[in-house]
Amino acid sequence: LLPIENSFLHYLSPVQIYQYSLISRAAYHATQEYWTYVYDVNRILRHFFSDPIAFRCLQAQTGTLISGFIAVQFFARTFWKESDLDLYVPPESVMAVSKWMENHSYCSFPQRTTNPASDDTNIDPEGEPSLEYKQSQLRAVLSFYNIYEPSKIIQIIVPYFTLMDVILGFYATVPMNIITWKSAISLYPRMSFENRINLSCSMLRGKKIAGLMKYEDRGFEFI
Repeated sequence: LLPIENSFLHYLSPVQIYQYSLISRAAYHATQEYWTYVYDVNRILRHFFSDPIAFRCLQAQTGTLISGFIAVQFFARTFWKESDLDLYVPPESVMAVSKWMENHSYCSFPQRTTNPASDDTNIDPEGEPSLEYKQSQLRAVLSFYNIYEPSKIIQIIVPYFTLMDVILGFYATVPMNIITWKSAISLYPRMSFENRINLSCSMLRGKKIAGLMKYEDRGFEFI
């Protein structure tokens, strides 16, 4: 893939890239190579782990899902350096995933459990609201930082019921995406990443409004 093609395709929407691929055989091969490059989840995971394949093996063994801001970036074909990695982990796999993190240069913050009676959002290790989900959906959130690069944060999010119960409970549609060990699924692909629209799924107040601003600042229109 030539640098000029990479730069050109980056500014097209997914539908526009498909339309471009129909122009000629060369355009088709260029777009296929582009898709292979930008939808390589290992590129994003290397920001957090030196061996992304080993982490994906852990995902397969434990049923861990990636969602939240990192999954949005994957589908949006971009990367925002300040983003944490949110892992949605079944309760029975928390110990295994936590141990793996500790063996791969991550250290845990003091544990913060959630209050099921609260309708507020969860609190991350820096004291800021984690804006995607309600506390009532969560058993606990465990946070880890990289001992060599403390700005790299990973959150293990543990549900009371199922992982999808938390993800489907997000306050808006743009973050409703998951990355498994072998697949990536967006629940609202055309609305989110073609039309760049973020639809509210619950009443908005306080911290949730701040969460919407996070997406608006990156080009997603709220309706």
